Amino acid sequence: MIELNDILILKGSWTGAPNTRMGGGEIHFPRERSYPLSHLEDLSQNLKDIGSFWAGRPSIGGCLFSIHYRELVAKSNRVSLLLSVRGNIQDTVRGARFELDDGLPVKHVITHFIQRQELSASTEFLDRVAATLRDLSITTVSQDLFTRIGKQGSPVPGVSKTRLLTLLKDAAFIEYIAVDLGEIDSDEEDTITSFYRTGVALGRMLGELGVVVTPEQYLDQNTLLLTPAQKQRLRHVGTYLVSMAVSDLAEIAPVNTIPEEGSADLPIPEPSGDEPVVGVIDTLFDCKSYFAGWVEAHNDPVSPVAPDPQDYRHGTEVASIIVDGPARNPRLDDGCGRMRVRHFGIAVHGKNSRFALLKKIREIVSSNTDIHVWNVSLGSEAETMANRISPEAAFLDELQSEFDITFVVAATNSKDRQDQRIGAPADTINGISVGAICATGAPADYTRHGPVLHFFVKPDVACFGGELSEPMRVWRPPFGGAAIGTSFAAPWIARKMAYLVEKMKLPRESAKALLIDSAVGWGDYPKKDWERIGYGAVPIRIQDILQSQPDEIRFLLHAVTKNYRTYLYDIPIPRNKKGEFNFHARATVCYYPVCSREQGVDYTLTELDVRFGRVKFKNNGDPEIQDIRIPATKDPRFAFLREKTARQMFQKWANVKVLYKDIKQPNKSYSPYWGVRIDMADRLGTYSKRGMPFSVVVTLKEADGVNEIHRFCQACQARGWIVETLNVEQRMRVNTQAQEEILLE
Repeated sequence: MIELNDILILKGSWTGAPNTRMGGGEIHFPRERSYPLSHLEDLSQNLKDIGSFWAGRPSIGGCLFSIHYRELVAKSNRVSLLLSVRGNIQDTVRGARFELDDGLPVKHVITHFIQRQELSASTEFLDRVAATLRDLSITTVSQDLFTRIGKQGSPVPGVSKTRLLTLLKDAAFIEYIAVDLGEIDSDEEDTITSFYRTGVALGRMLGELGVVVTPEQYLDQNTLLLTPAQKQRLRHVGTYLVSMAVSDLAEIAPVNTIPEEGSADLPIPEPSGDEPVVGVIDTLFDCKSYFAGWVEAHNDPVSPVAPDPQDYRHGTEVASIIVDGPARNPRLDDGCGRMRVRHFGIAVHGKNSRFALLKKIREIVSSNTDIHVWNVSLGSEAETMANRISPEAAFLDELQSEFDITFVVAATNSKDRQDQRIGAPADTINGISVGAICATGAPADYTRHGPVLHFFVKPDVACFGGELSEPMRVWRPPFGGAAIGTSFAAPWIARKMAYLVEKMKLPRESAKALLIDSAVGWGDYPKKDWERIGYGAVPIRIQDILQSQPDEIRFLLHAVTKNYRTYLYDIPIPRNKKGEFNFHARATVCYYPVCSREQGVDYTLTELDVRFGRVKFKNNGDPEIQDIRIPATKDPRFAFLREKTARQMFQKWANVKVLYKDIKQPNKSYSPYWGVRIDMADRLGTYSKRGMPFSVVVTLKEADGVNEIHRFCQACQARGWIVETLNVEQRMRVNTQAQEEILLE
């Protein structure tokens, strides 16, 4: 039997550094771009039209409008000084979306809210600059003009060179500015409607438009449940205030039940009390099941209609996998043992009120803070929108930030094997969305696809969810049976996540990174069917996640960054007998950023820009990391993004990053020391005050099959690293000792 290597945990000193370039740098005009001077006059007229629009309507405490850009723009190329606002321009952002062409994003549209006097000042500023340049017989703004102003100074009285250059650069990226009208459907159903945040309380603002709302209609301060009559009124007087509207009633995505005779109950012991507890939010649980002693059931459906027998099936099936799945599906035995479930049956089969479910979920999570992993195998039959995060996903992301938890969510099933996008809430960015594969490893024909917001990988991972030739064995009332679906793939990932967090005592960032890293493996990356299986299929056995092959070194780094830059440069990578670096290398990075639906497609607020690779010293002695990267040209996810370098090469704003490098031949030029550098950025201009935890899983594979883990451990210890092994038996002993009662006489 091959002896596997344990995963190593490296603990050392990370160094933090501030951003030495804060306060502004050199201003660059976009190359090969010019525009007529009349463009500045057109933008001024756009702002005047916006002022006229809002002058004839009830006050919202300012002016709401959208800037339509010519392309997808980096944060550094968004409007900076064209809008004469007090304070940080990022504080005026109220939404972001993409304009699409053939379903692909081609342009950014950013919605802002500023004061009327700021709008007037912006108009006057544009008029003054345009008039002065026209008096100088300048008709075109180009790189030549930009360079001349940079050398000679500003020709506009009272306007500094920096401010003028920034204005000219801002205008180069803008197509036009306007008030956009939102959409509200006319059907006879209640609608969850999100409004842009303005300078007036939402209830008062709507009241002045003749739409009176009650406190019970609020989901949060900017989201309401509107009746058909309220929608009808708003469609005539206030669609420009609407950010997003979706139907309140959501049909649960279909589950494929296999018509076969039930199976006998299996023998099961009583729980000992030290098993991990997984929270389950689903349909009702049948307390007559043979494993009911392992489930703390809370059946409290939000539907006012009395439940029927079908309402007990799905939730009980999901719970049966978490508690006793391996006993019914021996091929899928993951080695995690039985687990306890705290089950909250709040949904019914068929249609459910999204509004009522979300309010109930917040109540449940806030009252059960001892649970760190939640399984949600419910999902909407309707597809998620390409340009929006669903209210359900945004709600789960908010809870994950607030309570330090992880939701494991089924990626939903397609109806009649159609090609469909995932359904809510599988578009949760921080949660783990789970697609389904067949026994062969190919995507199941019922699993749905991502990505989310055009470049977030969803689902994250895949797991066996059953197929006609090998359905998933579950227990449902009255006698058990079999079923197929992503609903039954997600619980296996929830079990593994709970095992890593509760049994192995890993932070959620490390547990999620290990799961995804195990799915990536070696070979082609990104995966051929990444839209349906994400980063890949997670191994069945937990040991294959917690241990590595004899020719592999896998180690885990975890830290919390509060600085612009956090780094270490002294990871000693072994060389072979010829003094050559001879490893394939992979690094998987995971963190849980705060998210904001108000930011639209720019949903994640914090970015950790990660560099991993050998350390090279510049001529001045400063260290520099020679980063490993996936070949961007082979990754179709990023082919349509214009913010090319950042999003193609560095997976910018993604909360999971995979860095991957195959070596062609051993290399003697590599430094023996490798490093990790994390640069933190924030969309709103302020770094996280509580710090941003992150984890990095590094896997090195010796190309000639040599086991170098002991040399690596010795070299790390010689460099001052504390090296621990993530050994299952040791962790179990520690857990047992920690739970022993000590009696003091």
